[in-house]
Amino acid sequence: MKYTIRPGVVLILIVGFAGASFAQLRAIRRSRPRPPTTPIVSAKGGIHLPGGRSSGLPWVTTDSPGYRWDIASDGKISDGSNDAYDGGMQLQVNGVAFRSQSTARLSADGNEIEIGWRYNNLSISRRIFVNKKAGYCRWIDIFENTTSAKVNVSLRYYSNMGDPTNRTHTTSGDAAITAEDWGIVTAGAANSSRPAIVHVFATPDAKFRPTFSFSRSNDSLYYNTTIKVPAGKAVALCFFEAQRRPYDKAVGFLKDFDPAAELLLVPAPLRKIILNMTDGGTLTLGSLKLKRDKKVDLLVLANGNELRGRITNKEYVLRTDFGLLTIPADGVIGLSGRSRVHNRVHMAMTGGQIIAGELTSGPVAIKLSDGTDLKIEAKGLTLATYRISPQKPGKVTTADSMAVFRTGARLAFGGADGPMTFLTPYGAIDLLAEGLRSIEMDTPDGGLHRAIFRNGSTLAGLLKDERIRLKLELAPATLTEGKSTVEVSRRQLKRFFFAGKPIKTQGQARLIFRNADKIYGNFADKKLTIRGNLGDVSVASSKIAKAEFSAAAPGQVKLTLRDGTVLNGKLADDYIRFQIEPGPVLKIFTGHIKSITGAARPKPTNETHKKPATPTVHTNRVPSTEKRANAKLEARKKAKKAEIEELKRCLEHIRKQQVAVKKLFDNERAAIAKNANDPEAQAKLHKMLKNHEQRLVSQEEVLAKRIAEVEASLKKIQSGKWIYNGSKWVKITKKP
Repeated sequence: MKYTIRPGVVLILIVGFAGASFAQLRAIRRSRPRPPTTPIVSAKGGIHLPGGRSSGLPWVTTDSPGYRWDIASDGKISDGSNDAYDGGMQLQVNGVAFRSQSTARLSADGNEIEIGWRYNNLSISRRIFVNKKAGYCRWIDIFENTTSAKVNVSLRYYSNMGDPTNRTHTTSGDAAITAEDWGIVTAGAANSSRPAIVHVFATPDAKFRPTFSFSRSNDSLYYNTTIKVPAGKAVALCFFEAQRRPYDKAVGFLKDFDPAAELLLVPAPLRKIILNMTDGGTLTLGSLKLKRDKKVDLLVLANGNELRGRITNKEYVLRTDFGLLTIPADGVIGLSGRSRVHNRVHMAMTGGQIIAGELTSGPVAIKLSDGTDLKIEAKGLTLATYRISPQKPGKVTTADSMAVFRTGARLAFGGADGPMTFLTPYGAIDLLAEGLRSIEMDTPDGGLHRAIFRNGSTLAGLLKDERIRLKLELAPATLTEGKSTVEVSRRQLKRFFFAGKPIKTQGQARLIFRNADKIYGNFADKKLTIRGNLGDVSVASSKIAKAEFSAAAPGQVKLTLRDGTVLNGKLADDYIRFQIEPGPVLKIFTGHIKSITGAARPKPTNETHKKPATPTVHTNRVPSTEKRANAKLEARKKAKKAEIEELKRCLEHIRKQQVAVKKLFDNERAAIAKNANDPEAQAKLHKMLKNHEQRLVSQEEVLAKRIAEVEASLKKIQSGKWIYNGSKWVKITKKP
């Protein structure tokens, strides 16, 4: 039988089934337990525990050595074993305590929970894992920024311990913690029954680590730090805690504990965002990320399989853009395959170089742990790495200047063939390697570049030359064909960085440009002349504490001197010469300058602090101490006389200005009497001239008062009966 179904009937059927489905769903919802209320964001990116299992809080478990971990609703440990804690690893975000929750996500094996909290623009999650076999607890706190702007977060971890801290042992072996330490044992008195606690807050190679602080005979411990969470990104911090009794076992645990190895238990996406720890198994060199092992060499095939054993190649031959290179295996950390068609590789060297080219010496050979010999062509490899050893360490330090190419290659060079001319808004300068930290080539199409000097000075500009000649230093590789001096287009380069340690800017002057560039060094001009109400006044550059330049009127400046004197006016010259140290001298238009902070006062030499030797008194000689006193007195007299003369010159200048103003005032008054067509303008002019005259009179009074003070001081000095102790004059009295 043939059936015809009209659209209206279909609609009725669908609605009927939908009604039945909704009724069933309501019944199912009533019968199922409610999901966890913990406000955790989705498990996107693999940084969160998957949903499906939950646990009530507190969550309590015990590790294999028998120590108790009772995790409270805010992620802290409440007591531990035998009251080891009175609330440990409590998290505060910008001074606000992490909010307690009723439930948490639970891992499939039941050894880890995750508690979430929404705070302002951050999603914060605490993942707490107990490794029962190893006997420790691990906290990973995840901070996710859900906004389109970077967020700075101040963090404090507070632990209240069961015992006051009386015994400590750090990773460096000392009792006091230093910036180099990454872990510490704390414990109470020797007769305490409570466990000692191991705190691990970084890996040895971590560049970022929280500050750990404590006070002896006090039961409070703190981690303090500030993190930056990029827009739409997540970062995390990781901490390990372990309980051990007696104290020596805790010290032994810390000595043997390898946080980098334990971090390999963390999912890779989460490992990547941890700031204070690295897994130690991945070497990041430029654009390369090379997975490495502490015990064996490693080959990762293009299909994802891993081979472990010992790489047996003695040397490698690479065909590069500048010639044929022979590289001994002793100088190779590893290589990364870049093509599944050609044998194109990037080879990482022990000195930090990355050489790109075609591997022409044949396959990579490996002897597996079971004795099997295999050979793999480079096009079949994702990477090949040598095991971590003293000769091929886990962290590669670079002592050479490097040119970094956009292809990922990093080549050591001994310098450019001639100075590199850098065009800046302040003129063209020659960049010399000894004064530079790096040159950043910000855009691949020849856009704006940036020079960064060893003292932290930064200048925006443009490398003038389209092509740059570099003298390569390729050791331990040997160039069998080709030339060691190569010419490259500046568009091929991503950056230069130069050998040499950064230079501290403490004590140097700082100049800030209106485009936010900063340079450190000193004035190249010994004096600056400022034109103001006092006429032309020359000021020694060394006496300037601060110079603040007007954005509206180029050259208009407010100078603050070291003694507190403030001078307002316009610089007589449109340019200031400033020396970057070490680096070039710049001639800078004053309209480009926002402010200058003067150099620090020079520290007294050691000679001034030496205690004078006891003088030998002769009847026909004045004692050396008296000579020095007399010399100081004469110097003070001379300085006071010079100050008086300078003040008198200023006073005379002001009086001349007064005469000119009065004459102008008289002329203007006569003009007003003859022509009274614009009384409003005349009134304004009268007021302006009167104010000017009053200001001059006031300045004259101040200067006259200052002259009187200086002359009085000079008389006291000349009398020999008074001494200035730094705050007031004291009359000298004869000893009885």
